[in-house]
This record gives sequence, C-alpha cells and structure tokens, in this order.
Amino acid sequence: MAGELKLMGSAPHERYQSARGDRRRARCEAGYAAGVSSAPAESPKTGRPRLHASGDERKLLFDAAFEAMKHNGYDGLTVGDVLSRSGLSTRSFYRHFQSKRDLLNAMFAQDATAFASALTARVQATETPAAAVKVWLEEILGFGLGRPRAGRAAVLGSPSAMRAVTPEQLVGVRAMILAPLSTALAAGRSDGSFPAINDIQDAATISAIAWDASARLRGVTGKRAQQDVVDSTVRFVFRGLGTGT
Repeated sequence: MAGELKLMGSAPHERYQSARGDRRRARCEAGYAAGVSSAPAESPKTGRPRLHASGDERKLLFDAAFEAMKHNGYDGLTVGDVLSRSGLSTRSFYRHFQSKRDLLNAMFAQDATAFASALTARVQATETPAAAVKVWLEEILGFGLGRPRAGRAAVLGSPSAMRAVTPEQLVGVRAMILAPLSTALAAGRSDGSFPAINDIQDAATISAIAWDASARLRGVTGKRAQQDVVDSTVRFVFRGLGTGT
C-alpha cells in the first residue's frame, strides 16, 4: 500500500517533467526548422549610419568636383575640396573612388555616355543617311555654340583634365560617338547616297573636321558668323561625300 501511494505521489511530478522536456524540444525543433539558432542572438553591430544612398553619394561627389574644377581646374582639385563642397566624409569618397583621377574618369564616362546616347537617338530618328550625317555634324558643332553641355565639356575636357583621362577611356568614348556616324555613312553607301566611301575611315575624317570647326566656333562672335561656320562645315563634308546637300 505504501509502495502504491509512493508511485501515485510521484506520477504527477514525472508527467510534469516529461511535458516540460517535450515543450523545450518542440521550441528547439521549431527554431531549427525556421533556420534560426536557439542560441541567444548577437547584438547588432553599431556604427555611423549612411546618410545617402550609394547613387546619391556619387552624384554629390560629381557635382562637388565639377564646381571645384570650374574654379580651380583639375590640377587645383583636391579630395578635401570635394568633401567640403559635398558635405560627405572621407570614407564616402573612398567607398566609390581611389583618387581624384578615378573620380574624373567616372565623371567623364558618365557625361560621354549620356551624350553618345542622346546623339545616337537623334541620328536614328532621321529618315535618310544625308539627314543623319547632318544631325551628327550639328550635334558636334554645338559644343562650340555655347549650349549647356558645352560648359561641362570645357571643364571636363580642359587640357589638364584630358591628361588625366585614361587612354582606354578616350578610345571607348571616341568609338561611341563615331558609331552613329559610321552607321549613317554605311547606309548611304548601301542606298547610293554616298558612293565609293569607306564608312570607318571617312567617319574618322569627318569627325576630325567637325571637332576642329567646333573649337574654332568658340572664338566666333555673333549668331550670323557662327551659322556661317556651321553651314560651310556641313557643305564641305557633303562635297567630300559626293553630294552637294
């Protein structure tokens, strides 16, 4: 009898301990099933939070560097000046660029790519090869006519800045800008508009003529005089292509 009372008295305690163990195992299994360790979570690392998204930081650095270069040129550009104007930290700068030369090349690539894309779109919107070539010429000559992009080109394309642009960058940009002209010349050769031309070689020659005229335009005053330079350049190119357009 005493033995029976002892067993009956211990049963609730044993059942409680067993149920408690089952609940602990269930929690652990649920944690592993969810991919979460049952060990205490580590405290999150603390540090200064980023104030700007990565793309916003790059834009702030680009804008600050451009303003600094407008006043001091590329040779006078310093990382400190860029940081002061942008309001960003040294860590922010070196998160994106290794040096001021690296920054300049990124700015040059961005502007050149944007211009090449707009140029290609305008050329492709024309209906004939002759119209495409004329549009291409007008876009290049526009750098000498004081258009908004001309101001940026004068800063990023200054002699000191161009010495810092990598040769690979220059080759790539030149190819992007020449591509729509070469395509237009090839189309003209196919439909007979520009007989007996070499689209690649002639594109390079036309490009040299256009950029030279664009540089001369910067020293020409008066809209009438500027338009005369544009018209004479276009006529000269088209005579070379075998058409008087």
